[in-house]
Amino acid sequence: MERELSQHLERLSQYEINGLSDFSTFESEALKLIEILGYPDENIFYGMNADVGVDCIVARNLATKPYLATEVKFYPRGKSSSTRFSKTSAILSEEDAEYGLLITNVELVIFEEGDQFARYDLKSFSKEDAKKVVNILSYTGHLPEESAVAESEYVYSSIEYNEFEIDGSEYNSLLKQMREGPESDKGDKLEDLAAMLISGVEFLNIRERNDRTSLGEFDIVAEYVGSRDITLFDDFNRFIPIECKNWGQSVGVGEVSKFINKMKASKSNLGIIFAQEGVSGENDGRFAKLLIDNHFQDGSDIILIIRDDDLDKIGTGANFYSILDEKVYRTKFPE
Repeated sequence: MERELSQHLERLSQYEINGLSDFSTFESEALKLIEILGYPDENIFYGMNADVGVDCIVARNLATKPYLATEVKFYPRGKSSSTRFSKTSAILSEEDAEYGLLITNVELVIFEEGDQFARYDLKSFSKEDAKKVVNILSYTGHLPEESAVAESEYVYSSIEYNEFEIDGSEYNSLLKQMREGPESDKGDKLEDLAAMLISGVEFLNIRERNDRTSLGEFDIVAEYVGSRDITLFDDFNRFIPIECKNWGQSVGVGEVSKFINKMKASKSNLGIIFAQEGVSGENDGRFAKLLIDNHFQDGSDIILIIRDDDLDKIGTGANFYSILDEKVYRTKFPE
């Protein structure tokens, strides 16, 4: 097992990635480490907690606490992984797993309860290191029988993905202020929340906030600054207008129509509306929802709606970029 482990990690250290498909291949190869450590197939669950960043868990079954929570990351050549593994540590403590594992092309990091961790450089990985890893992580026949913690109990101090990263504690604090604070502040707090999410996307910047132009006022204008990898924003223009409506009811036809007019005037083909209660007609395809659908059919311009339930998902660790990506996909390919 120790020799196979060493050979596997050496292969991972030599990987080159040029796009998202290459990362998927690397991820699949990296997770073979769990099989090498001897865990039975029936106790390995892949992608079950993808919304919060766990690529693989080892557990007796899905109703019990995980024994091992695993995350896979890839670092470009010349870029050190440094100490950017806070999310794996948070997941370990919040899911109450006995061990956490971060697998990269640079190093292997093992997390234990009590914020203890051990790091192993793949380039200098020795026989002694292999013995230590096998001693700590290899399958012994023991897996926890206790029930898993309910997902609603998770509060992530760090929400970190390749494309998106924010301080989870700060986000949830702002979300609470938006919901429980004075009515007069709720609109501004939603704008602050939207700005935090946009700024958390690696390749987006806030170009302007509350920009009063001859075309009308824009709550936020985001700017796509480009990426080495393919992203959803490659299909759209550089600037993205964003509207924030923290109302106690859905946003109606009038407001959506104004937003569409501002998009047309600014030649923007992607817009985002943050609306806690969504837009009117979402259940039956009428009213504002129909207007948005027709706007897409007329010229392929897309308006994404970020609702209250989306904000909750992010608060429990979901990837905001993935939420946007799924909404673009479902606009083009409705269920």
